[in-house]
Amino acid sequence: MSLLQIMASREASSLYDTFEGSGAIDSGKWDVYEGNTYNSGHQAVTRTGDQYSAAITGADADSTSWFNDDEGLLHYVEFAGDFEFIARNIGINSGADAGDFQFGGVICWLSSGNWEFAVAGNRAGNAENTIEYKVTISETSNQNDIDDDAITSHKCDLRVTRSGSTVNFYYQQPGESNNWTLLDHDGLSGGRVGFNTSTVRVGLVSYGFASPANFTITCDQVEIPSGF
Repeated sequence: MSLLQIMASREASSLYDTFEGSGAIDSGKWDVYEGNTYNSGHQAVTRTGDQYSAAITGADADSTSWFNDDEGLLHYVEFAGDFEFIARNIGINSGADAGDFQFGGVICWLSSGNWEFAVAGNRAGNAENTIEYKVTISETSNQNDIDDDAITSHKCDLRVTRSGSTVNFYYQQPGESNNWTLLDHDGLSGGRVGFNTSTVRVGLVSYGFASPANFTITCDQVEIPSGF
């Protein structure tokens, strides 16, 4: 991407990170949270081929998961008020297996054991090529998906916003322009996390569960149209 293209994209979409180049994730843009189940031997997040790339390899049942009291690896930005955060073309890039839990997406994290997310990928015997949406309160998770083949090639655009005290998650097919569909976190049992106007961590997660086959999650870019 040329400097002119980067400048134009930033003006149009508040471009935050294109993950250009290769090597470590830019620590000037992203803080890192390593949760209680994170195992660096099973998960490596880098810039690869001008993308965010999360390689999940040799994972056991808990080493990368986000479920109940399990928390894996999170690259995040903090927000104290209203915000809008968009991840473009995020999901499984290689190693997709319909029989496994394999996901990558966006999270809004309030505190340990209290967070919500939307992630694209495969949900073992429940749904393939889908989005899982989840609410975790006091280390208890409730989740659902949007059924089989709801997204394109295990990827989509994901968006999370806060307006006042209301947090919402949306998705659209890669390449679409402002055709967002609201995900039904309100329909899950157990209620919603009480984010209110507290400072939250919003960012990218990738995870497998129950010893998945090796796979890689990628994301083309992140935009933050509002929040700074």
